[in-house]
Amino acid sequence: MARRATKRRVILTFRGGYHGRTAQTMALTTAKNVYRGHFEPLPGSVYSTAFPSCFRAPVEARDPAIAGAPGACAGCSCRWEEEWDLTLHTLASAEDVAAVIVEPILGEGGYVVPPAGFLPRLRELTRELGILLIADEVQTGYGRTG
Repeated sequence: MARRATKRRVILTFRGGYHGRTAQTMALTTAKNVYRGHFEPLPGSVYSTAFPSCFRAPVEARDPAIAGAPGACAGCSCRWEEEWDLTLHTLASAEDVAAVIVEPILGEGGYVVPPAGFLPRLRELTRELGILLIADEVQTGYGRTG
């Protein structure tokens, strides 16, 4: 739907994300190889980038007052943005990206809670570039839907 709505071909996801096990969603899922194995070739024009994590970050970046403060950009929260830029300059140009699909809290990839400024900054970047932002909250959402 995002590709049709934007007339763009590329979808960006974050490494470690789980988005399902249908033919289309397995291309988005990078949590474990078992979900993708033996099903290739998968749909194309799907690329993944780094999900921010303060685990094993430089000591100065572990201070929640620094890393989690709105608008703050400590080491653990900036690395994803560096890779975001690299992805948009090497794998896909921003003009070709239809959507970014993100789990607000990474589930299958290790139950990683990102720094507080991550989602607002991601929204800011996607809005500037005209890219749809899709929050896949299947594991963190309320209630049973299926």
